[in-house]
Amino acid sequence: MARFVQTTAENVEAALQLAEELVRQGYQESEIQLIVDSEAPEDETSLKYEGFNVRFVETRSNSAWAEVKEKLDLTAPSYTADDATLDAYREDLQKDRILIVVDSQRAL
Repeated sequence: MARFVQTTAENVEAALQLAEELVRQGYQESEIQLIVDSEAPEDETSLKYEGFNVRFVETRSNSAWAEVKEKLDLTAPSYTADDATLDAYREDLQKDRILIVVDSQRAL
């Protein structure tokens, strides 16, 4: 299984467009996760009704972020990103951007 962060999106509309583009490329909805900060604006909660896996995560404390990385398997050998990259994703989430993560059975 390959896990990778496809991109971050500025808002719900952009996240859904990017996720739908991944589906058009052949990924299954079940392979796509939309990661949202748990303190994001309320309109982003509409994502959970769109058919993609949505995870609301706590990014404000260091201990919570470490737990998030572990739960999302962003520290697993199948996912390669250094701490600086992961910290940049954390910053994106704190700015209410949406992280798009793909888990795929495809070989990259």
